[in-house]
Amino acid sequence: MSLAETRERYWDNPMGAPGAPSTWMVSFLDVAMRALWKLVLRFKVYGTENLADIDASGRGAIIAANHVSLADPPTLFLALRPRSLRVMGKEDIFTHAGWAVAQVGAMSGAFPVKRDSADRKAIKRAVMYLNAGEYVGIFPEGTRMRTKDMVPRYHAGTVLIARMAKVPIVPTAVRNTDRICPNGSHFPRYFQKVSVAIGKPIDPADYDYIDKHVRNEVVLNEVMRHIFALRDDVPVDQVPLDLVGIKDLCAEKGLECPELPAKPQPGGEAHA
Repeated sequence: MSLAETRERYWDNPMGAPGAPSTWMVSFLDVAMRALWKLVLRFKVYGTENLADIDASGRGAIIAANHVSLADPPTLFLALRPRSLRVMGKEDIFTHAGWAVAQVGAMSGAFPVKRDSADRKAIKRAVMYLNAGEYVGIFPEGTRMRTKDMVPRYHAGTVLIARMAKVPIVPTAVRNTDRICPNGSHFPRYFQKVSVAIGKPIDPADYDYIDKHVRNEVVLNEVMRHIFALRDDVPVDQVPLDLVGIKDLCAEKGLECPELPAKPQPGGEAHA
């Protein structure tokens, strides 16, 4: 069996199933990386209590986070332990980053997605993991925001996957990973205060009263607002109301724009 076929086997099975990602690799990375992150990066995690209800229910959830560094996926991996986290990463990681990176990534639970396309296989896999009670890590910005002047292209596929699996989205902020190896630096900088802040879950179903043509974007907008509030450690009302261009999308579709920020309405009826 080729390495590529082995990776497919890892990707096509939930954790714990025959042929699934290696439990010994996950455990090894947990121990080795935790020691490194604790000693060298002064790593801390906040807000794990916000996952208590999800853990108790046995449901999966999407961990939606900001993305500024290659260190973000392993940092999220550690923050969620001992829970299993399947991180969705760009396909290039598994095709151009070298066999060792690709193999370790696949063995530890990461799986590929084709960027800027409706990757049905990646969506199907993500839903399978969520239905199996796993956590799936997604970066809605789509790529690393290497500089402050980069314009993000937010991807509402995060919300689509959550709706398909009927799971909540947990806004999560990764802080200061960009300081480990800043742009232009050839060597890592140690003893940075790296942390992860986990927010309260957002249930996409609570926004079903929003017109279906902009519903996913409205939910994504709220998710991103909470992520940035956690990242900057400020109240969410200090974050801009329209991050993903809801008003422009409504104008384009000739729709009446919903009031922002959108308020969840548990049990509300869907707006056709």
